[in-house]
Amino acid sequence: MSKLLNNYCKQESMDFRKYLLLQKDIKLFNADSAEYLYYAPRGLIYKISDLHFKQYIDTCISDNFKNSPLSPSLIKDIHSYFMDSVSREDTKHINIQTSDIDISAIVLNISGSCNLNCRYCFARNKGKFAFKNMSVDVAVEAIDYMVNTSRAKDSFLISFFGGEPFLQNSTIEKTIQITEHRHPSKKFNYSVTTNGTVLTDKHIEIIKKHNISLLISLDGTEETTNRNRPFVKGKGNTFETILHNSDILKQHGIPFDFRATIVAGQDNIVDIVKFFESQKAGYHIVFCFPTYDGKHEYAEWNEKNIDILQKQFNDMIEYYFEKIKNKEFIHAKFILEKLKIIASREVTNVSCGAGRNMIAVNADGTLYTCMNYSGIAKTSIGNLSQGINNETNRNYMPEDVDKTLCKNCNIRYLCAGACMSERYFCHEDTTKLVEQTCKLQKMAWHGYLVLFQKIKNLYPKLIDNIANHKLDYEKIY
Repeated sequence: MSKLLNNYCKQESMDFRKYLLLQKDIKLFNADSAEYLYYAPRGLIYKISDLHFKQYIDTCISDNFKNSPLSPSLIKDIHSYFMDSVSREDTKHINIQTSDIDISAIVLNISGSCNLNCRYCFARNKGKFAFKNMSVDVAVEAIDYMVNTSRAKDSFLISFFGGEPFLQNSTIEKTIQITEHRHPSKKFNYSVTTNGTVLTDKHIEIIKKHNISLLISLDGTEETTNRNRPFVKGKGNTFETILHNSDILKQHGIPFDFRATIVAGQDNIVDIVKFFESQKAGYHIVFCFPTYDGKHEYAEWNEKNIDILQKQFNDMIEYYFEKIKNKEFIHAKFILEKLKIIASREVTNVSCGAGRNMIAVNADGTLYTCMNYSGIAKTSIGNLSQGINNETNRNYMPEDVDKTLCKNCNIRYLCAGACMSERYFCHEDTTKLVEQTCKLQKMAWHGYLVLFQKIKNLYPKLIDNIANHKLDYEKIY
């Protein structure tokens, strides 16, 4: 009799487990003294205000049906109500087939030289650049390859990269001229990632003529920038040079974004974002990770410096909220982009388009899924003469998070697995996770969720505007 009863209870427990939400689909966070649930599969957020719902979520997290204060029938009813509520909400699913190759963007590693000696440079290997200056012929051949393999597309993105691309200004200009002459029916958008220290009237002329988008690397405050990004010859003030040139760009009405790299152990993030806000230009912040030279102090994330970063990140989130609360526009594009993802309920399974809709090319015509791999022979996916090797390409392009070690993470559709090249640099294996990066991503996305909810509680219309790409929200209060 006892055995039959145990079997019955076991069967009952198994039957009712299907009415519990999976732990990997639940993320809890607090905002404005209230608790919220982020439901990962649909990108939805719910306030946990009902006691029974709170008990239900606790039961789901503990995965212990037997010890739940709720009856089986109530668990079933709450689950049915929750799933019915979920089904009524729209979610923007971005499910990308990782096997498809449909190139619309190309990164040309056009410059194998630079006038700066940045401490964490991705392109240097033992002090030397991993690639050489690219000729106009190779640049044009690479663009032809992109256009010819994606004939159905009407528009393409060409990114000039390096090194410092503007040291090869003539190559950039001639490449654009020849490309537009050879493909008059196609639309090309251009971008340059630059250190911001090289700017002449000729650069201004080309940038304006071809509407080139600029991303300027600047690590924030003067002390931080000059320490991390000194001139090769050790003379000159990098920070002052970049600000001088950015003022010239502003005078010419040329838009640009800044990008700051946060290194391990950095303790002045709030000062950095305050500086960028004072510049009234868009900016992004990224965390430093190891590249060609392997692990270095700038990317040595550990429990101690992540704890330091956590406190700063919380202060940064509060700083942005106070600005928004005071009806001040913020220029932090990386924040606005994250808020848009949450507001739009975006659920994506792949971190980026490397090897799928984007490739990178070296001066010798070697192809890579991403510019971060450029120069590492074993990561090459082909060359311009023979094209892409599909089998090799699959090894170095982002995978579907549901098919990786990320599949049980509750922010998997926000982080989408993070940078695949970082995994390679840490493990020489893109399938292995980088533990410290996972901690950084979880920390960051927790902050973004908190900021989103605090803004929504205060200014719900603002969240709607962000979701609809209307970022000039200072006018809608």
